Amino acid sequence: MAIKPMEAWQFRHRGFIIGAWWGPSATDAELRLYREAGFNVVMAGRYMQLDTYADADKGVRELDMARKHRLWVMFDTYTKNDRPWGGKRSEEPYEHPSHHPASLVELQWLYERIGKHPALLGFMIGDDQGEVTFRSAQCTRFLFEQPRPHLMPWLCGWIPPENLTRHNNPIANPQIYPTLYEWQLPAEQLALRYVNAYAAYWRQCRQHGIIFWPMFNVTHPDNGKTDKDSFGYLPSDSLVRFPAYLALAYGAQGIWYFTYNGGAIQHYGQYETLAEAQKALTPLYPVAKETNLRISAWGDKVIGRECTGVFAQPSGKRSCPQIIRLSCTPRKDKSCRRWTTTCWWAFWLRRASPRWRWW
Repeated sequence: MAIKPMEAWQFRHRGFIIGAWWGPSATDAELRLYREAGFNVVMAGRYMQLDTYADADKGVRELDMARKHRLWVMFDTYTKNDRPWGGKRSEEPYEHPSHHPASLVELQWLYERIGKHPALLGFMIGDDQGEVTFRSAQCTRFLFEQPRPHLMPWLCGWIPPENLTRHNNPIANPQIYPTLYEWQLPAEQLALRYVNAYAAYWRQCRQHGIIFWPMFNVTHPDNGKTDKDSFGYLPSDSLVRFPAYLALAYGAQGIWYFTYNGGAIQHYGQYETLAEAQKALTPLYPVAKETNLRISAWGDKVIGRECTGVFAQPSGKRSCPQIIRLSCTPRKDKSCRRWTTTCWWAFWLRRASPRWRWW
């Protein structure tokens, strides 16, 4: 039997991932608040900064800053077409007229300069991707062939897990944004959209041995139309909590918020002082913080287990509409443990030997 991608790779960090696309600026104040909110992975080299990036030395400074705040880094390799990393312009034409993700030669150049940095967790080698391209397959293969522990080959988009496993890319990071594109629907329907999307990816990821990292929306549905920021924040705290907790119910090994910066959880900066950074936080910051801290308390316990089933039943408690239960079986252990989660209300963790239960 062929080894599944998630079993073939060995990453530097094997715990639960909590990150946000377009993270904070690389200042002590912003990174401190980001870390205090329970995030453990931050993006650097963001292509939101294309005009001032393509500089490995700047990347090292951001990696150093992240390490200071005990954050892992996913390094975004996008850059302007006229500023390829290391001047290593690709022989292939770029798909976008202004920017591109690192080609294989650019990634190799980056790896030589920052690949051994202790804060580096992986590289974003493609965003808004519907398939593993020839370029991203080359980059995936290159990272897999480097000495262990491996750096993560991060592809964000809506790539089918079957396509990922064919190219030995171990992570599905689907962009699931019903609250962005279908905001006119009732809350129950939006929640159901999340359930259906998560369930579909969960089945495929389980079948093909792929890690599931859902990316869910916390930006305002009218993003891009606000005066001060690029996005604005989702006016619903329950529809921020729900997809985060639901990810655990479906055995995800990480979650990503879209977005943190630009007015979703923090207004666009940058902010040098803690007072300025605190003033820039939106009402979703305490919501994300509470959610992340709960998840970080027991998310690592999902790692190494496979979700084998999710079902719902009336709870009869307060006004909580349902309890979603997850049966998770350890892959390397014959024992069975049941994980029970309430997706709409707070979680409490209690040990009842020989089972763990959440309710």
